[in-house]
Amino acid sequence: MFEYGVKRALLSRNPMRAVERVKAVDKPPGIFTPEQLKKLLEAAHGDILPALAIQAFAPLGVGREDSCFRRAALLGVLLLIFAP
Repeated sequence: MFEYGVKRALLSRNPMRAVERVKAVDKPPGIFTPEQLKKLLEAAHGDILPALAIQAFAPLGVGREDSCFRRAALLGVLLLIFAP
């Protein structure tokens, strides 16, 4: 995108050329335990809480043949997190 601006004389230089590239990490992502997730959501500020909850449960998906099991698992985790 910045190169496009340079070619069209909209920019004098590409500012991204000064940015060092990040090395890709070739390892599986970490997964929160229910207790870790509970602590994270409890500590989250109200504005960010919905986004964290969505990101935490997005991999569960819906519409797959095992969606009932996934929804039941999600409900269990939510009860663990928000139950008194």
